[in-house]
Amino acid sequence: MRFASDPATILLVDDDQILLQVLSRVLTRAGYIVLRAASVAEALQQAESAPELVLLDLCLPDGSGLDLAVALHAREPGLPLILMTAYPLQLQDRPELMEHFKQVLIKPPDLQDIRRRVAAALEREAPPVEARRQRSPMFPASLTEGPTILARRVP
Repeated sequence: MRFASDPATILLVDDDQILLQVLSRVLTRAGYIVLRAASVAEALQQAESAPELVLLDLCLPDGSGLDLAVALHAREPGLPLILMTAYPLQLQDRPELMEHFKQVLIKPPDLQDIRRRVAAALEREAPPVEARRQRSPMFPASLTEGPTILARRVP
């Protein structure tokens, strides 16, 4: 049994490994449990873990995200789904399937917007935005704390 204070489980489905990694990190830092899948087959297998929300891509290597949505709703009719796509015009061909999605995000997604939409889809209060950016060894403080003007003296 899950309590209201327990973190929600989110399934991310996308064949773009970099996007999966970034979204996974953002949602994990926001306090969610994140499962990842890069195909329809992996997503159906991960769905056995009973996620409370699924963010899925439209184009997957072994099928369509729209068909995955139908399969997921056949298993769990109330499961909220958020579709992510870089090709929103393809949705015009199958408007009858859009009823499966709570929201549609256009890629590349804004990370703060993702956090807000996930919270809204789960009908929870959005986690607070970090007051300051995390410093990373990859990015010196000058790059994470605002614009920097780099100048080089020409001899």
